[in-house]
Order: sequence, then structure tokens, then C-alpha cells
Amino acid sequence: MSTTLAPRPTSGPAAPPPIRTSRRSFLTPRRRRTDVAGTVRVDQVITWLSVVNLVGVVGVMALLCMVSDEWWLSAALSFLPRAPWGIPALVLLIASAFRAPWMILTNAAALLVVAAPVMGFTTPAAAVPPARDSAITVVSSNIQFGSGQPLKLGMEFDRLHPQILMLQEAHAGTETFTKQLAGWSVVHVGEFLVASPHPVRLIEEFRFEPFERRAAILCEVALPSGPVRVCDTHLNTPRHAFGELHWHSPLTGAGIEAVTEFFALRKQEAAELRRFVEEGSAGLPVLIGGDFNTPAFSSTLTTTWQGFTNTFEAAGFGYGYTSPCNTDSRWPHNTPWVRIDHIFAGPEWSVHEAGIGTTDGSDHRLIYSVVSPDRI
Repeated sequence: MSTTLAPRPTSGPAAPPPIRTSRRSFLTPRRRRTDVAGTVRVDQVITWLSVVNLVGVVGVMALLCMVSDEWWLSAALSFLPRAPWGIPALVLLIASAFRAPWMILTNAAALLVVAAPVMGFTTPAAAVPPARDSAITVVSSNIQFGSGQPLKLGMEFDRLHPQILMLQEAHAGTETFTKQLAGWSVVHVGEFLVASPHPVRLIEEFRFEPFERRAAILCEVALPSGPVRVCDTHLNTPRHAFGELHWHSPLTGAGIEAVTEFFALRKQEAAELRRFVEEGSAGLPVLIGGDFNTPAFSSTLTTTWQGFTNTFEAAGFGYGYTSPCNTDSRWPHNTPWVRIDHIFAGPEWSVHEAGIGTTDGSDHRLIYSVVSPDRI
């Protein structure tokens, strides 16, 4: 017996599989498109911020190195820490390495501008001549009335063996250096002290009447190679004038006139000190050292002492920051951020070495130079 199977009814072409509309498969493409768009926006932000930051740090460099004391804002900026100007460039450099590699060089350039000219990195301008037999070590230090840790300063004096020592703010605290000054010739006038194992005599004092203060003394030191004149100076601090400024000063003008007038007097003080030194030199080799309260790239400093050699710029290396060493908790301790202490040598001197101290024996690090007279 055979069985015949009835044909199955046809129902047309097979239906397509149902479209899956699960939440995950529906949202995934959109999330990818958002990520792509987000990447483009981040890259653009990094690019624009990098360009703006580079222009900004170049502008800061121009203010600090070119405008300087000629404008109240750049004068104020010159006394502030400069390393923080590099933070945006560092952050953008890291970000560009991951999201905008074409801006790596731009951010590296901005970081270099901050690390070198803005922060005042110094290398010898020419070959440093070797020291001669007549070379002497000159040390200058603001000892902060002995209120810091003067024993540390004494240890540095022992290490450097200076033939000429110039101290500022030495109204008190010099008793700590009894061992170092034993048998030395000493001239001590007010806050100034000039000492040497060779004979020292006072020539003259310099007072700047608008500030009603003694700003320097001039001494003669009888070195074995012949007499030289030494000026120990401490110029007035702008700290009090800057205290007149407020966050709203650029908008309201509060305190700007006081700062402008003060810096005009500082220029006058520096110019009169230069005349005092020239008139008192008596044709002898001259050294000027002390706390100038003036950053290295100040237009007042560079203009006033043209013809003299800043010994750190001639033979020093690095930043040479000298102040402040003792700060509050908002800045690392014993990490000065500005070089306001200097030693200048007249054209009769060769400079062989220059540097700064390493301890926080005072709120200033000491400075030293090894120099020798070309002629006596």
C-alpha cells in the first residue's frame, strides 16, 4: 500500500529575520560616533591652548627681559616665582603626546622659553680664564640680623676661605663669626660689615636721602697685589610698595602710582650709587657686592652698571637664585626663586668663578666670586 503525501501549501518567499532592536546594539554605533567627535574636539582644544600658551610665555619673556622696571606690572612679575609659568606647557606637552602629537614641538618650545630666558638660566658668555696666583675669593651675604641659622653661614665661609667678606643686615648676629673673623681687619658701620685678613679702612658712606637710609659703604682693602676699593651695598626693597597693589589694581589703578613712584626713586638711588662708586674709586680696581634687591634682568640693574661685569653672568652656571630661602608653607623651604644679590667687578678684574651658597643660614643665599686684578 502506498501513501501519497499531500504537497505543503506554499506561502511565498521566506520572511527575513527580525531586526534586533536591543538597547546595546542600538546604542553602540551612536556611542562610537560620539567618541570620534569627542576626540576631534579634545585635539582642537589642545591645539588652541598650546598656541595660546606659547604666545603667552613669549609675552611674559618680553615683559620680564625687555620691559622690566619700565612698567609696574612687569616690575611686580619680576619678583614672583617664574617656574609656575611652565606648568601649563608641561601639562599640554603630556596631553599632546596622547591626543595631539603635532603640538609636541610647540609645547616643548614653550617649556624651553620658560626654563631658559623666563627663569633666567645663565651660562658663561665667554671662555672663563683660569685663576691666577693673585686671584681672591669675594663673598657677600645678607645675614638677616643673625636671626636665621648663622652657624650654617659660618661653615660656608670656612669652605670658601674668602679674602674679602661683605655682610649686609649685620646690625646683629656677627658674634657667630668670631672664629672666621679672628685676626681679621673689620670695618663695621650700621648694617654693613667688610672684613679681610688684609688691612681694611673705611673711605666713605653713601646715604640716599629720599629713602632716609644708609645704602652702602666704600672701603679700601690692601691686598698683597695692591689696594682695591670695595663697595658693600644694600638697596631698598620694593616689598612695601608692592604691598599697595591688590588683585583689582589693573582695573581700579589702586597702588599703581605708589609702585611707579617707588621704582623711579630706585632708579635714582642706583644712579647715585654708581656715581658714588666712580667718584670714590681713586683709579683703583673696584668691586661692588651686596643685596641689590633687584632681579638680574632688571633694566635698572643692567643700565646702571654698564661697564661693570656681573660676575655670576660671566662665570656662573644655572639660575643662581639667592632669595627667599625661608618661605611659608605655600612654597618649598630653602628653594629661592629670584637672584637679587650680586657682585659686580670693574673692568680691571678678570672673573674666574662665581656661584651661590647652598644652605638656608639666612633668608638669602650667599654669593661668591673668584677674581683677580688685571692691573693695580
